[in-house]
Amino acid sequence: MKNHKTAALAALLLVTTAACSTDSATADDNSAQPTTAQAQQPPGQGKTLTGQDIGEAQGSLELILEDSIAGSGVNTTEYVVLKALGARGPQAQPNGFYEFLTQQRQLKLDKTAAVALVNGLVQRGLVTDPGAGALAVTDAGAQLNKTLADRVAPITSKIFADISESDLQTAHRVLRSAIDKAHTLRGTR
Repeated sequence: MKNHKTAALAALLLVTTAACSTDSATADDNSAQPTTAQAQQPPGQGKTLTGQDIGEAQGSLELILEDSIAGSGVNTTEYVVLKALGARGPQAQPNGFYEFLTQQRQLKLDKTAAVALVNGLVQRGLVTDPGAGALAVTDAGAQLNKTLADRVAPITSKIFADISESDLQTAHRVLRSAIDKAHTLRGTR
């Protein structure tokens, strides 16, 4: 159960946060270095979660993901798109899926780029041709998703191994709340 939740949190960070530049400590440095945002806080203030923290986490996790799927024939954006399509199921209206992809700011796709990315997956036999029916992950795409998930899961588990289930649930709630509030604020502008 914890592996599923930790994988979900990693995916949440990858799929829902905008990419930010990072200047955190290297992966070999296990010391508890403050993030840039925390280091700039006035003395006496407690550590708080900032957009910079989220961006640094997203950037670090994306590097791990890149390493994990290297040599698979897909890049991180294609992997995220395959996972999203697999999770959402067949799409009778591909334009809705393209719109979903363009709303995922961290993917940095406009509609033309989203269509081109999906067409590339179609050409490689990982996704069905939306012109011939519903847009869906093929058996080959599903197998690739499983293979890559099997590569990513042990690493994700190591990343979150020392974090309690309660803390993971809290992090999920906080991130979900920040995402929802950001969407609400953007809609009211």
